[in-house]
Amino acid sequence: METPLFNIFNKNAWINIIVGILLGVGIYFNEWLQNLVYPVITTAHELGHTFAGWLLAYPSIPYFDFRQGTGVTVHGPRNFMIFISIYVIFTGLGWYYRHHLFILIILLISVLSYPWIAFSELSQTIILVMGHGTELALSGLMWYLALTGNSGWQVFYAMLGSFIMVYDLSFAYKLMYDNTYQMIYTYQGHGDFSQLAEMYCEGKVNTVANIFFWCCWLPPLTSFIISSYRR
Repeated sequence: METPLFNIFNKNAWINIIVGILLGVGIYFNEWLQNLVYPVITTAHELGHTFAGWLLAYPSIPYFDFRQGTGVTVHGPRNFMIFISIYVIFTGLGWYYRHHLFILIILLISVLSYPWIAFSELSQTIILVMGHGTELALSGLMWYLALTGNSGWQVFYAMLGSFIMVYDLSFAYKLMYDNTYQMIYTYQGHGDFSQLAEMYCEGKVNTVANIFFWCCWLPPLTSFIISSYRR
């Protein structure tokens, strides 16, 4: 059975989504409730680093400390067997989609560009970006499900999507304008934005945070556009 399409004139759907948004914002401003939901963000963040590491041939293991609300992903040295396995997967996908020209072209581009990405500085950039990037992807998924899913779950999806969005917006805003917070974050040295700032922005963390701040608006926007054209 196909899930119902979101209708901008559906009053009940809008009520569910608005209630979910209010709950998500309320959870963010309640420290006790925030500690209950925040592990979802930590898990998505570290799994993003882990997935990107394995995809680029670095054995990776995530660790979580939910009591402190933190996590870390340990990356081992590049493993050539993982690199070979990626090409085995490419070969399998090529055989499976051998009758689909468009997909074959995408796979061919991926096969040719993969070594250049994996053995350049870009690989470290992707691993760093995929932490907060996965948070945004999860937020986007929640917004999309809130717009297209079953009405019984719309409140939950909108709540989680809005909580992630508000949390990330607040994080970026503090890095942009709170000098004390920025100094503490930069002093730690191992933050994703600190490393990206050193690589591309002459150590200016607020520049990276500014880019991330505007990226935080993309999940609900793209989800609304996709759901509007969904069949």
